Amino acid sequence: LIMQSFLKVQFEDVRLINPLQWIRCDDSYGNGVVRMNDSVALARENRKQLGTINIMPGFMAASTQDEIITLGRGGSDYSAALMASFLEASRLEIWTDVSGLMTADPRWVSSARTIEHLSYEEALELSHFGAKVIYPPTIQPALERNIPILIKNTFAPANPGTTITRSWEDTSAIRGISSISSLVLLNLTGSGMVGIPNFSARLFKALADVGVNVVMITQASSEHTICVGIESKDVRIAVDAIHAAFEYELQLHRVNSVEV
Repeated sequence: LIMQSFLKVQFEDVRLINPLQWIRCDDSYGNGVVRMNDSVALARENRKQLGTINIMPGFMAASTQDEIITLGRGGSDYSAALMASFLEASRLEIWTDVSGLMTADPRWVSSARTIEHLSYEEALELSHFGAKVIYPPTIQPALERNIPILIKNTFAPANPGTTITRSWEDTSAIRGISSISSLVLLNLTGSGMVGIPNFSARLFKALADVGVNVVMITQASSEHTICVGIESKDVRIAVDAIHAAFEYELQLHRVNSVEV
């Protein structure tokens, strides 16, 4: 409302858009999952509401029961990306407090610099593994419509920022290095795992059933060891779930207790 009033001083046609009329989600409170087909249909109906300049608060959507749902961390940028996709925009700009994605975390690497150009896939990897400048779901709607993303610094608008597109001419081998703290590795080992096809499936199902997200997976070529990386806050629930899933094998000493 404040932005609309401010801009109306300079521009006549400034509309305020209600996100509950454009974005439809499931009923997952605090982390709504967008129902894309329903949202696209709503956007098609509501395009006629748009003016010359349109302002929409982010982070919110309507549930199937027409209740307010929030979209989780980074939900405001995600809202912008959804609208860009619905309206087939020529560009999506994300204005933040840093000058784009960097080659490394500047708190750890003093020589870190802004990456001027990235592919959608590279940006997804960097954002998933620690770079908090752009929220991973924000990239997906733009990727699907091939909409360029420009990340700019509100406090340094002259800086070029980072541009994210499908492809461009580039010869560098390394785009950037990212890191995540507060991760734990869980090792499941045992001679009873070798050559048994469903061990991995049982492990991942046990973790999925208790809502534990797996960040990284490795397996020894001998199939004697499976290692997964998870967030440290999930350690206790993950270990209990794995021990419950492999209780029989643990009793027979075919697998060992989970190594943390």
